[in-house]
Amino acid sequence: MQEKTLLKLAVVSSIIGLIILFVMSSFTQLDNTDISKLTSLDVDKTLKVTGIITKISQTEQTTMLEIAQHNRMPVLIFDTNLTLNKGDEVEIIGKTQDYNGELELIADRIERK
Repeated sequence: MQEKTLLKLAVVSSIIGLIILFVMSSFTQLDNTDISKLTSLDVDKTLKVTGIITKISQTEQTTMLEIAQHNRMPVLIFDTNLTLNKGDEVEIIGKTQDYNGELELIADRIERK
């Protein structure tokens, strides 16, 4: 094959692949996770958690929340421009991390319900 034909084929294949990935990602949804069922095996998993804010503390660079369902879980947020209040119900998508033997959630996205 000629070089131009191979280049066109590669570009078309890449575009089709990107479209397929975009469509597949729009159909992928996370189920709500019960934090009382999380174990140390759940470290580095991305999950969605809904709960009530029971505690808030802020620094210049981070916001630390504690959310409650049946149990409580700390949530670390690196966006300090949020307006959240104790008692707000929030939905958080983030990745679990082990910190001093306890699971915490590093928030990627947070929405007030």
